Amino acid sequence: MKEQNKSKSKNWILYIGLGLFVLGVGPLLIAILLSNIGVGESINPIGLGILATITIWPAMILIMIGIGLSIYRNFSYKDQ
Repeated sequence: MKEQNKSKSKNWILYIGLGLFVLGVGPLLIAILLSNIGVGESINPIGLGILATITIWPAMILIMIGIGLSIYRNFSYKDQ
């Protein structure tokens, strides 16, 4: 039973995808929020937009693979 808990909690692909998503899209969202509030009027979001564009697709692919692996592991443990 301990082996099931270890393998369920270690879904590194999902965690890497979520981290990549947050680190890639987060700065752009913060810049947009600051410019809407009026604090960061001089923020140039071009570089942050490029960063978000480059990181969002690999992050989404890793998240989908991680979710798929989690579902597969849950169904395989129910069979045993």
